[in-house]
Amino acid sequence: MSNFKKISTIKDLSMKIKSHPLAINELKYRRGLIYLRKKNYKKAIDDFSDVIWRNKSEYVRGRRSLFIGKEKLYNTYLFRSFTLSLLKKFDNANADFSFLMQSDCRYSYPYFLLFTEKVLKNDTNGAINFYYKLRKVSKELIPFEKDLLTHLQINKTLEKTIKLINYSL
Repeated sequence: MSNFKKISTIKDLSMKIKSHPLAINELKYRRGLIYLRKKNYKKAIDDFSDVIWRNKSEYVRGRRSLFIGKEKLYNTYLFRSFTLSLLKKFDNANADFSFLMQSDCRYSYPYFLLFTEKVLKNDTNGAINFYYKLRKVSKELIPFEKDLLTHLQINKTLEKTIKLINYSL
């Protein structure tokens, strides 16, 4: 996979997806992240959904060659749920949240998703509560946390409280 590390554009990834079918999950995962960063949420969801579907179907068939691994799969569920939340599709996002709650992923993932939902619903107190719980279970940032936070409209009170929580831990 090291020869794919240098690929950083949607166009390059799309070309590689067509020519390297055995690396499709890794490549679509990376392309989904780029779509998310560029705020093309629909395409990000499509790529994340495809990665999740392919992992399920390949795992069931016993073909582990396309399986991207547990941590990346959990990240994919996190990113898809986050992106669905940004589009206010909370019911769909909750399905991914439920999967993560039943998995052995880090506890910080569900707390981040709950924090996200509270921010998007303008519930500052709820957001503070879940951010505090997030930092309590993990002082380390979750993957791409700083990037994900840029997609949220965080008010001044919440921003100051987040800084205080981070400083106090």
